[in-house]
Amino acid sequence: MTRRTRPLAVATAVTLALVVGTGLSAGGAGPASAAGRKVAQEPLVVSTTEGTFGVVLALETTGGSGDGEVSFEAVDGTASGCQAIGNALISMSAGSCIVTATKAASGEYDAATSSPTPVHLLDDQESLAITSGVGRIGKPLLLTVSGGSGDGEVTFEAVDGTGYGCRISATAPYRLSATRAGTCTVTATKAGDDSYRATSSAPSDVTMLAAVPGPVRRLVVAGAAGAARRTITWSAPLSDGGQRVTYRLEVRTASKALLLGRTVRGTRYVLDRAAVKSGRLTAVVLAHNSAGFGRPVSASFRVS
Repeated sequence: MTRRTRPLAVATAVTLALVVGTGLSAGGAGPASAAGRKVAQEPLVVSTTEGTFGVVLALETTGGSGDGEVSFEAVDGTASGCQAIGNALISMSAGSCIVTATKAASGEYDAATSSPTPVHLLDDQESLAITSGVGRIGKPLLLTVSGGSGDGEVTFEAVDGTGYGCRISATAPYRLSATRAGTCTVTATKAGDDSYRATSSAPSDVTMLAAVPGPVRRLVVAGAAGAARRTITWSAPLSDGGQRVTYRLEVRTASKALLLGRTVRGTRYVLDRAAVKSGRLTAVVLAHNSAGFGRPVSASFRVS
């Protein structure tokens, strides 16, 4: 009689089935899935995010675990020709390169890869200069610049120079105003963008000229018609044009002939009867500064 035997392959299959079915290794030493399993590294982050175009940038990371070597890959963002050679990042133009770091597996740790990270290789802007002309009190001056590079917004700051009350409007287009004539010292700043660093102009003195003053107010000629002296008073204009004013006082006849003309620094003048003739007269007062004379204001009175 011939004796039959089970092929070795079948016996092996049965043994593997038992291992899988019972969750035991062939040696009976515990779960097979735990044997040789690696754990995840701490999150890996590209920590270098900005450099200077034209200068080789050394890339660095934070996080990760173990002793595995870190390598980098770079692709073009807004910059062109981005390339990572070892940990050195270069590009052919200013802008951003998208960099990904990988830390190799080591010991008990699996390999880890960072999220793609924009790294900005920035260039310096062209020189920025203020080109605004001369302004005038009461008429805000539009501020302009030349130079600069990129798409960053241009903003302005102003401080008092020889003038005062210097300020910039809150929104674009930006304008300069002042309450007193003189100079305002203005600085422009152009923001950075994906290719260029922010830059500022040198401080520039912008002249704000005086405006013509407004009319005087409450002009009154006091005193009786036959009095030896008459007092002429008035109030300062609401707007002096941004500069100290003096006053031009004239006394004229009904036919507008000039009897008296004076420059007055205050807001009061005493008129002697002997300086004018009898009849119906008119006192005229005009505020004056370097920009010119304000609108004349008149008041009639009689001298007997």
